[in-house]
Amino acid sequence: MKFKYAVFDIDGVLCEEGKNIMKSSIQALKKLEDKKIKILYASGKHPWYTTGGLRFSGLLRNDTIVIGENGGNVFFPKEKRTHLYSKHMKDIEVIRKNFYEKCPDLIFEDTVLWEEPKSTIFTLFPKNKKVIFPLENFLKEIIKKKNLSLYTLSHKDAVDVIQKGLNKAYALIYLEKNRYMDIKKTVAFGDGINDYEMLKEAGFPVTVSNAHDKIKDLVGKRGGYISGSAYGEGVLDAVKFLLGD
Repeated sequence: MKFKYAVFDIDGVLCEEGKNIMKSSIQALKKLEDKKIKILYASGKHPWYTTGGLRFSGLLRNDTIVIGENGGNVFFPKEKRTHLYSKHMKDIEVIRKNFYEKCPDLIFEDTVLWEEPKSTIFTLFPKNKKVIFPLENFLKEIIKKKNLSLYTLSHKDAVDVIQKGLNKAYALIYLEKNRYMDIKKTVAFGDGINDYEMLKEAGFPVTVSNAHDKIKDLVGKRGGYISGSAYGEGVLDAVKFLLGD
């Protein structure tokens, strides 16, 4: 199988959510680097956070590109240069303002909320995970009432409000247009709903056993690779398959 690039989601793929990148993942990444495969990273977090994690794990390279905020923030660490998706940024500010007017003390249904600092999307982490879906519905009501060009995406521990037209595939398309990569020669690794468009767009999609069922279905229909193992072991298994080890 001929490919030149590999793009990785991090939480749920290279590591368990909120934990360090696994040794098996690092082993897999180094196998790809030995074959001169250029590696990119695509996360829902701010790229500075991801860049710090890569440096800590010994994975940051001079040519590393970090895609953050579900594709909205493309960061080039060596150059300290950033490309931001800003088509509907005014709407992000509107929903942030409206939310805080209604919840000035970051309290929602008796639970503390924390906003993760981001440049292009609005992300809230409730201390009580049971209010994830009520919180998402609350944000949807604001979007509908204000007729904002935004959509929501819920996770196990947070809710994102994202600009329409923005996803991880957007970032790949931007990078291809600027000659940083070739999407059709790219293998994409993902596990969550926010990876869907990236896995649909990439030349070859890969997922792991702990992935969302909708992601497994997409990868299967596209003829990609679904590992029988989870997280880092699943990544290593997939890389061995791709390299014919």
